[in-house]
Amino acid sequence: MIQYDNEIGIISLNTDSSTYVIGILNDLPICLYWGGRIHAQDLRDFSKTVHHSSFDSNILLERSEYPVWDSRSFIGNCFKANENMFMRISNYDIQRDRLIITLTDEKNEHAIELIYQVDAEHDTIIKSTRFICGQKPVQIRRFFSASFSLPNTGSNYTMHYRVGAWANEFKKRKRVITEGRFRIESTRGLSGPHYNPAIAIVGENDEAYGAMLGWSGSWQMTVEKSIFGNININAGWNDFDFKAVLSRGEDLISPPLYLCFAEDGIGSLTRKLHDYQRHRLSSNAGDRRILYNSWEATYFNVNVVDQMLLADRAALLGIELFVVDDGWFGQRKDDTAGLGDWYVNSEKFPNGLQQLIDHVTSRGMAFGLWVEPESVNPDSDLYREHPEWAYSLDGHQPLMFRNQYLLNLGRKDVVDYIKKTLFNLLRQYDISYLKWDMNRPFTDVSEEISPMARELHVEAVYDILKEIRDEFPSVDIEACSGGGARVDLGMMRLTDQFWPSDNTDPFQRLLIQDGCATFYLPKMTSCWVTDSNSGVYGSTLQELQYRFHVSMSGGTLGIGANITQFNSEQMELASKMIATYKGVRHVIFNGDRYSVGDPATDEYHLVQYVTKDQLETVAFIFRSTSIKPVIGNRVKLHGLNEELLYTSIEAEQCTMYGCSLMRLGLSLSMPTSQRSMMFYFKAAIP
Repeated sequence: MIQYDNEIGIISLNTDSSTYVIGILNDLPICLYWGGRIHAQDLRDFSKTVHHSSFDSNILLERSEYPVWDSRSFIGNCFKANENMFMRISNYDIQRDRLIITLTDEKNEHAIELIYQVDAEHDTIIKSTRFICGQKPVQIRRFFSASFSLPNTGSNYTMHYRVGAWANEFKKRKRVITEGRFRIESTRGLSGPHYNPAIAIVGENDEAYGAMLGWSGSWQMTVEKSIFGNININAGWNDFDFKAVLSRGEDLISPPLYLCFAEDGIGSLTRKLHDYQRHRLSSNAGDRRILYNSWEATYFNVNVVDQMLLADRAALLGIELFVVDDGWFGQRKDDTAGLGDWYVNSEKFPNGLQQLIDHVTSRGMAFGLWVEPESVNPDSDLYREHPEWAYSLDGHQPLMFRNQYLLNLGRKDVVDYIKKTLFNLLRQYDISYLKWDMNRPFTDVSEEISPMARELHVEAVYDILKEIRDEFPSVDIEACSGGGARVDLGMMRLTDQFWPSDNTDPFQRLLIQDGCATFYLPKMTSCWVTDSNSGVYGSTLQELQYRFHVSMSGGTLGIGANITQFNSEQMELASKMIATYKGVRHVIFNGDRYSVGDPATDEYHLVQYVTKDQLETVAFIFRSTSIKPVIGNRVKLHGLNEELLYTSIEAEQCTMYGCSLMRLGLSLSMPTSQRSMMFYFKAAIP
């Protein structure tokens, strides 16, 4: 997978369908090429000096693998400290699937290790960086994970990325990369929701480059195109308020940057990203359970009687997991009190929580709880006892944000308290699911409290989640952060599901789910069927089948509606939809995803999943708008075997060959907007 040609000084990293080539110029690593498979030796002429004029330095140096600020360079750098460092290559460590290039500053013996891990099967290269402090202490003010360059072919590249806000996450955006510098970032201590740490760059010939940062805190990605056409992307921790102080021999390791290449478009790139996440990052190989969450039925008015009634109805529907959301603990009657006091409220549960758990499990369901361990209300026993545990600046009162403060997870006693509290809950009760929420950005945090305070906080969250995984391997964890503010590969390594948005309006969810699924595995996405979504973005109550189809198509199905208000007809339809989903979720979780049409502007929107053996496919078709007149009434499927005969598994059977389904398509009957259809086809094995 990794080859070194000593004669011409070229290192090539090869996956099944891509090649990443590093050349050496002036004892510095240069990105010569990244794209479809080539023979690296054919790049021997590419590593020579590219001269423009005496007024510009060697243009090829713009493609540095890891530019370090040394007052001699003019390109955006990945590393900056309180001193100049003249880094040059001192060593290579080349293994079958792992490469380490060591750069050394001879004066003070500081070292930077550029680490490359090659996953050939999934066309993925994981890059990270390690800094090792030399003879004297160093203050680091910028430390990115990695840099990479795109082939300078003279063609136009288009960058695809995601923007949003609370209840409006994962909106699709794209821009042609022109000369200059463009940056997306988070400075909030969370990875989202304003931008997401994932981009795709597509060339004129549909070659697609994906870059995703495995970090759940503040970050930035910078895309820079020079006047000479070189395009560099730097990504890593945000230098907004970054400061790391290292003494001799100490080291610092960056978060990983995941790079993936596809030769035939962004859809193919999406499927490769999903495959990598499914096989390398997603911790749970089995099917995700269909859950019921009681939040929108009861809000803070949690009590054992109402929860039992909801559990009874949920069991009738075929629900597999019952989750009690916010309001079960401390003196929690609204969002102004109780946060941090993780003991069961005795007024709401006079016989203890076990009574409800026994009731839920007797109905054949597992039990789950909501927690928000990183925050505290001023009106809580915890804060009254330990006000010093909240972040604060110079003794000033912390900034109130959503009626809560943020706990300082840089303190060992705070981390110990969170671990003790959560572990006691998991040991005392039969809890199969934790919904870990985090509902405020970082404030009152500065380097005066601790250098790298924000980064250390995120690492502490990772450590706690890992310990829960190790000690309670049967407990699933959902990552939530005011909706989609922590949807990233850092959390994916340690959780089982994401909550992508608090907006559960079905039409809005189509947009959110489609934007999210470009980068993130649908199996990880929690998608609820709810009632009215509390009026978010003017939501309206669409027909129940449409609501179910939207949630089923997005990934892991959940129910958040007040099912005690369902009439018999709604109960029957919901039961049927849930049973149908159980029969097809293996296709959704493990199949290749295809998406056609924009739900916001196109008459029809297709979301389709196809198993790897092409024997099964599930297709959801939505008519969400009536903006454009209908021209024709057929939608074509994708990814099928042309020669196989497919039969729909439903009352009105349809039998067609794969070639016809892909070229003629399916006949539709959706005369009005806010309508949906679902098709499940199985092929006859030849």
